[in-house]
Amino acid sequence: MKVLKAGFAFFLYLTNLLFSQLNFPINHFILSNGLNIVFLEDRTLPVITLAVVYHTGSRDDPVGKTGMAQLMQSIMFSGTETIPPMGHFAMIRRHGGIVNAFVTEDYIIFYQTLPSSQLRMVLWLESERMQSLKIESSFFTKHKELLITEIKKRLETEPFWGSFLKLNEISFLNFPYAHPVMGYIEDIENIELDDIKKYYSNYFQPSNAWLILVGDFDTDSSISLVKEHFEKIPSKTVKLSTPPSENYRRGELRMRTFKKGIYNNIVHIAYPIPPRSSPEFYVLKLIEYILLHDRNSILPREMIRKRYLAQEITGEAEEREGSSLFTLFILGRPGIPAEMISAHFTYHIEKFSTSVIGAWEVERAKNNLTTEYLDDLRTTEGKALTLARLCIYNGSPHLLNTELKRFLKVNQFDIYRVARKYFDKDNGVYIYVIPQR
Repeated sequence: MKVLKAGFAFFLYLTNLLFSQLNFPINHFILSNGLNIVFLEDRTLPVITLAVVYHTGSRDDPVGKTGMAQLMQSIMFSGTETIPPMGHFAMIRRHGGIVNAFVTEDYIIFYQTLPSSQLRMVLWLESERMQSLKIESSFFTKHKELLITEIKKRLETEPFWGSFLKLNEISFLNFPYAHPVMGYIEDIENIELDDIKKYYSNYFQPSNAWLILVGDFDTDSSISLVKEHFEKIPSKTVKLSTPPSENYRRGELRMRTFKKGIYNNIVHIAYPIPPRSSPEFYVLKLIEYILLHDRNSILPREMIRKRYLAQEITGEAEEREGSSLFTLFILGRPGIPAEMISAHFTYHIEKFSTSVIGAWEVERAKNNLTTEYLDDLRTTEGKALTLARLCIYNGSPHLLNTELKRFLKVNQFDIYRVARKYFDKDNGVYIYVIPQR
């Protein structure tokens, strides 16, 4: 036992030592047109990742035309006068690179990883669509139809997706966060070509974007390249929407819905939590790991391994720029009623939030979080995506060097204080999804 304790203490010592030496060479500067530039040199491999992040997301979808941001993600590949439709994909892939993009409530990100010798080319591609995107009616119509088809397919083939969406709808009282990122089919059908052109003009401006470059490059010469391609792009002031805050449903709400094609009862749960930029987020993220991370975490241990009530339990402290949710998904075992699943969950969450847990639970969660966080930073893509989140949610890329220390400072009494504050038994939203016979 003494040997195990000594080994564990040495591991924690090494972990803390590692954090004290975390010192990525991050450079942040702003061009004259307002474009934020973030550089992080990493000469490990001859590759780069370039990400361009626009500070707009589904929260900016107009009422009655949800899905605008999601559709805009595809429209950004429609080409320019010098780049054909989908030519961005073709050129990156021709040089051995990969391209990706996704949309959240708060931002849209486009990123690509490719050989560092192609830096000039990828800067040109991104600058072209930032300043002169060409949106043709045929391309718009095709991708509008593709988005509608994708939503229909997911609703048909993913039995739990609809109830996940319903959880947001009834948890948030504000429209910007309540509706799905992908939008509603009837709203997407209402989107016109002029709506997309206006959205592009309003939000896809240099002053509303972050350009993040990570990998094998020279900072001094690359600054000149970035200025050459981007500083000439004119920009206008963007009126950002205010991140929704403190607009939740108050008081416990339980609802039942019936679903064909499923065989086990399901329980969705959501609790209101503060934005990602809140100091309490670091405590809530540790709580996520303590409660849900793996089969040895509290809820899987008690409800899957010991009581045989559930087959799967997942969840997370969701990241948003405004008010957010701590969500949980419990898939029951065959024949276990949703009410029984909910009752056992309520018992364990009340026990957790009204008593101080052991320090070893907190340290174990820190170790698991540390491993995964650092694993994300092994690649240029992982570093770029982490920087993107920190830029949008916290406004500072330099937080990359210090954020993990904030997790390490959390103790069992912080866990108790925050859990007691947010896991109020009378403040959750519960959805029971019952198999329809």
